Amino acid sequence: MKTYQLALGGTNGMLNFYVDLQDTSCISFLYTPAEKKKFFETPIKVPVLTLDKWAELQNVSHIDFLYLDMQGAEGDMLKASPTLLKTVKVIELEFYTYPVYEGIMFRDEIKTFLEDAGFKTLYLEPEENGEAIFVRK
Repeated sequence: MKTYQLALGGTNGMLNFYVDLQDTSCISFLYTPAEKKKFFETPIKVPVLTLDKWAELQNVSHIDFLYLDMQGAEGDMLKASPTLLKTVKVIELEFYTYPVYEGIMFRDEIKTFLEDAGFKTLYLEPEENGEAIFVRK
């Protein structure tokens, strides 16, 4: 396993990373939390790459299984990486149906985007927030 000191997202550059000082399992970078809570008051800047750019730099030509739990940034990251997305066989991701973070793509938008990109829905949790699995048609 190899780790990288960067985040994946919908753009290349530096972006804010918001840290919940009361619950470190709740972090985000691209999006401001919808509820402006005081424990998100000091974002830090982190380097961000699209998945396509990261794959180019690492000489990765394909991905069989892609797991995404990006606190709402899943949709933008997928949209910004069309080249590598064409090689992915299975995607499991977290989704939201209401604005936990400002500007996120919701479950149905991600589902439509992935279906248009050649995936079919294998599993979609019925809850407001949950997991979904998509497989290449």
